[in-house]
Amino acid sequence: IPQGLNVDYYYSKFNFYLVQLMLLFQFNDLFTSFTFIFPVTLFFINVTLCTIYRIYNRRKKNLKKKYGPDLIHISIILLLLSGVYSISNRSENIVFLTEGEKENLRDGYQIVLKKFDIETYNSGFVKDWISEVEIKRYGELIRNYKIEVNKPCTVGEYKVYQYSYRKTLYLTLQDGNGRQLFLNQGSVFEAEGKNYVLSDIHKQNTGDNFYALFNEYKDLKKTNNELKLSLHDTIGPYTIVSVQAYFYSGLNIIKDNSYIIVFIAIVLMISGLIITYYKDAIKGVKK
Repeated sequence: IPQGLNVDYYYSKFNFYLVQLMLLFQFNDLFTSFTFIFPVTLFFINVTLCTIYRIYNRRKKNLKKKYGPDLIHISIILLLLSGVYSISNRSENIVFLTEGEKENLRDGYQIVLKKFDIETYNSGFVKDWISEVEIKRYGELIRNYKIEVNKPCTVGEYKVYQYSYRKTLYLTLQDGNGRQLFLNQGSVFEAEGKNYVLSDIHKQNTGDNFYALFNEYKDLKKTNNELKLSLHDTIGPYTIVSVQAYFYSGLNIIKDNSYIIVFIAIVLMISGLIITYYKDAIKGVKK
């Protein structure tokens, strides 16, 4: 289930009653929901009390110390704590940049998109998205980097992931005096006392074959007048002279320092497993 999207999205993709169930149990925002947090909290309390009781009981009875299971339990507790820390301190931002645009981060860091490429298989399906970026700090170039899917870039305390891309079409309209308008989907403009909205652009992958749909509005209401225009067609004093496609790279910028706790937890867990089972493993080899 996609997380954190507008409610309308779920109603458009799923059955009405299923959406009602999803919203009731907050499956659309699971990791901050009561449905998730309540059982995880119970699990955390359970593991913590078991660990304390085990250590206290073995010390009280002066039993042979077995640190392996204790380390494993402590590592699980740390993993749960890292999740809480991540939820409360994690910052995440998705930005879309076209070539030449930049995004400013804290501590003087800046990401500048120099080039964006889409690699495809012979079948036409997308193989990879690659963003060539410059990493700057206080205006000085630090390094160049290629961000790919599963190959993020580290910028200070941030991780920058290749998240997605989008394609936006722009129309250029020009009147007899050379005045130009640059429009994309949703743009509103006036021509000869009438208000128009560019509602959609349909373009084939090759050539100049496209058509644009314009809706006329009057008194804030859409009229029945819809225009379907192509290259060199006119609307009022304007003529459509070109259509351009701009690709935007979608970058997911994440700041999450909980990885430090996760790293410590993994080290403790591996150590606990080794301490717990290495004697049995050695005995197995001797046998």
